[in-house]
Amino acid sequence: MPNLPPFTINAIADRGDTKKERLVLVANRLIQEGSKFLIFDNTFDQQGNVSNRNRHLYGLKLKEDVSKDDFVVLYTKKGLFKTSTSKDSEKLHHFYYWGLAESVWNKDEDEVVHIVDASQIKTKKFDAVK
Repeated sequence: MPNLPPFTINAIADRGDTKKERLVLVANRLIQEGSKFLIFDNTFDQQGNVSNRNRHLYGLKLKEDVSKDDFVVLYTKKGLFKTSTSKDSEKLHHFYYWGLAESVWNKDEDEVVHIVDASQIKTKKFDAVK
């Protein structure tokens, strides 16, 4: 069986409404606490192809295990991490908040969303050049 990506992108809901705008992901498998992902969007070039210009970037670090078929919901607005079970299903929802005051997702244009597993990315800070 091929290695499943950790998430399926389910929806971008309420685009342009800064109080409700959110990205909805569904876990394809168990994803462990501490796993890291980069979520970002792209613009398009004049021919309508995905460009290499990324506009918004969010670093998601899971605060707890996410089980298969759980939802991870990333709101654009400010808020505090929480989890809850929906009224109409037994699935757990993990709510994260980007902390922005403006909309991320285009309301009137096409949108491209990327999720990159960043668990193996190494980071190093360099001092300023004097």
